[in-house]
This record gives sequence, structure tokens and C-alpha cells, in this order.
Amino acid sequence: TSTYDIYAQKVILACGDFASNPEMIAEYAPEFVNAYIFGAGTNTGDGLRMALEVGAVPLGNTMMGTLAYDNIIGIQPDYRPFLNYGVGRSMVVNVEGERFFDETSNRDGKWYQHSRTLLNQTEPVAWGIVDSNNPNIQVLIDSQEENVFHADTLEKLAEMISVPTENLLATVEQYNGYVRDGEDKDFGALVSEMYAVEEGPFYAFILRPVVMTSLVGVKVDGECRVLREDG
Repeated sequence: TSTYDIYAQKVILACGDFASNPEMIAEYAPEFVNAYIFGAGTNTGDGLRMALEVGAVPLGNTMMGTLAYDNIIGIQPDYRPFLNYGVGRSMVVNVEGERFFDETSNRDGKWYQHSRTLLNQTEPVAWGIVDSNNPNIQVLIDSQEENVFHADTLEKLAEMISVPTENLLATVEQYNGYVRDGEDKDFGALVSEMYAVEEGPFYAFILRPVVMTSLVGVKVDGECRVLREDG
């Protein structure tokens, strides 16, 4: 092994990310320590660490992610048509059986926030809920995934996915009312992308917070020159 000194007028630092480095997630983006990682195992923050070792200042504290099936399949399980970055294919509820975000929010480029939103719930688990009239229902009917459930009634479905029955029924009633009235008064979702949940069998599929990359870099000036703490 040889060591070389390389001299250049400019060096461009491409840090990559640290999505596969649990210690760095805990230090620089602690909200995401319980997220599922969907990314290359080589993304361990080497570039960022090199910069910090010579006095760079870390900047940022978040990660980019979405709601997905798990960290292996990511956003492409066998019910993929429902998981186009969480856009409007289903009503989504937390473990309390309540909606907690705008399911159609990809229109504002906010899909990367969904993982953080779910991580801030009581438990990092959500469920997509649809009925038999959903235009993508066949992919759930054909699904071989173990975390796809169906039942003739919402009461039975709530029992199967362990969410409070009264809460789920109330959420569905309110959701359907928003679809009928043409306005989502809770989260401002696009009603044109919402499908009422009215006719059984009813289906539920699991969603988890999955992150793909870290959004933490180093502080620079207006010409992208890396700065120390003293500027």
C-alpha cells in the first residue's frame, strides 16, 4: 500500500449520506433511529466524517423517506400500485385508527416528510384502508404479502389489525363525509384523489416509516467553500 499527496486548485466533496450508519443517525438525525432503512449498505457517511475531521460544521438534522412496506422491498411490494409515494390510493390510519396526514401530499413534494410524521405517532406503524370499489383493489386481492388483511366488515378488519374499532369507524365516517362534501377539513387532501371506504370486503395493508437518505451536510459559504466553526 502506498500513500500519495494530491495537490489541486479545487476539491469537490461529495459526501453521499449515512442512512446505513445507525450511530450517525442517532447523532445527527435522532428522530429517525427507529426508521426502516431502504438504501445502499455502503452509505455510511464516510465523506461527511472526512469533512468533520478537518473542522467542518454539520448542517441539517433530517432524512428523506416515505411510507412503505419494509426496508427490503421498500416501495415496491406486490401491492405497489397503492404505494406511489403514498398518493391518494387509500385512507391511512395510525395504530389508534385515526388519520394523521394528507395522504395526497406528494403534489407539494412533501412525500419525504411522511416517514417523520409516522415516527412521531404512538407507534411507527400505519395501515392503508380501502374498500372493494377502489380502482386498484385487485392487487390486494391477489397479494401474497402476510400483512394484507381483508374482512366483510370494518369491525372485523379493526380487530385483525389491532386498532380501536370505534376510532376506525368514526374515522371512516368522517373521511367518507369529506369525499361527499368535496373538502378534507382535517388535512386538506385532494378529494379528487380520495376514495370513499363504503363497500365490503374491506382491505388493510401495513405501512412503515422508511428512509432512503440523510439530509445532513456541512456548512459552506456562498461559493460552496466548506467553513469551520469560526467561519
